[in-house]
Amino acid sequence: MLKPFTAEGRFESGFNEIIEGKRCALFAVRQEHGLGLGLAVAEEPGYHAIPLHWCNGDDLAELSAHSDDLNHELFGLEPKASGLIVASTMRSPSRESAREDQGPDLSHKQAGAADGAGAVPTWTRTVYFGAYATNEFEGPLYARLDVTPDFILTLRRLRALCSEQRLAQARINDAPDEWGPGTIEEEMRLEAPELVVTPHMFWFTDTPRHMPFHIETACEAIDRFVETVSGPGEPIYLGVEPEDVAEQNTSGS
Repeated sequence: MLKPFTAEGRFESGFNEIIEGKRCALFAVRQEHGLGLGLAVAEEPGYHAIPLHWCNGDDLAELSAHSDDLNHELFGLEPKASGLIVASTMRSPSRESAREDQGPDLSHKQAGAADGAGAVPTWTRTVYFGAYATNEFEGPLYARLDVTPDFILTLRRLRALCSEQRLAQARINDAPDEWGPGTIEEEMRLEAPELVVTPHMFWFTDTPRHMPFHIETACEAIDRFVETVSGPGEPIYLGVEPEDVAEQNTSGS
């Protein structure tokens, strides 16, 4: 069931003050306590979380349609234009949590609300991906990524951009926190880190300096990945065994 973001809610929450004189777009987002809306301001990192007591729902597609309607009504934006505004807010390679101290935030105005909605939660989950070189050359065996809510949001924004603009894939300058084992990252002198996102999958890739090949992590399905890693917890291993990572780290130390 959808609770729409009404004119009253926009006034009472301080939303109108934030958007004044700025290029903005609303989008559906999964907050800590449920599905709601986020407000992106063009070229500003992160986003403002709309407190759930002003707008919420239990269906992401329905919330996305609501955000499209609001973007058209309030800003005169079609989905493609709003997608570009949202994409402009993505920070890379930094994956710190969404804005906290960068000016007014709707969630801060409602601190202590009963539903507890606020800024994006600040958890970190370590994930190890299987990795390889794209030909017979020796390459990495794994890549380590410290996943945060900001990275999850980046995946969703890039996927939405692919769908809205009918792109086969979207690429941004980003890298895992580590390619392993040992010092292979320094030895290969990597120089072209990219996060590649399609409407359904994502992976990391990089290119060693002066070498005729590149390295990649194994492809992961976005929906399954988000469901698996969301929230704090023990390290997760995808396409690589824990003992292999431990063994390589020990032998490389």
